[in-house]
Amino acid sequence: MFEIRVICDPDDVPKVSTDLALAFGLTKEIRDYPARDGRRRRLYTEAGHRTAPPVQCATCSRGVEWIDHADGWWVHADMDTPDHEAAPATWKDDDRLMQAIAAAVRAYCRTDANGLVRDTAQDIAAVAASVARLLPDSQPEGDCRG
Repeated sequence: MFEIRVICDPDDVPKVSTDLALAFGLTKEIRDYPARDGRRRRLYTEAGHRTAPPVQCATCSRGVEWIDHADGWWVHADMDTPDHEAAPATWKDDDRLMQAIAAAVRAYCRTDANGLVRDTAQDIAAVAASVARLLPDSQPEGDCRG
């Protein structure tokens, strides 16, 4: 577990709070106090180490969370999605990075008799990261996520 402190402009508090919740496994509510300069805000929280990266929406690339009810659904953390339903990333035939990762996983990860991958998440992540590092221009044009 670790503590997080963020100092930001008052207008950024909702966005920073959402980003913190998506990026870290928060173990305490975010506490909001005035900063010493009287203009900005101080946000404090605690988090545990994440075991999995956050899931991003396929439509807008913002973080989404699974609401686990009878049927379940994906939502944005701030619930501000009037123009589309949140959805996790899905397979795209024209995505070179996805194709390269799928081929590498098939080639280097253990599978069962039915051809399903039965390797550990860490081994699959290592293969995916290796492939991603080989394709520096794999992001769609204009995409600044890095």
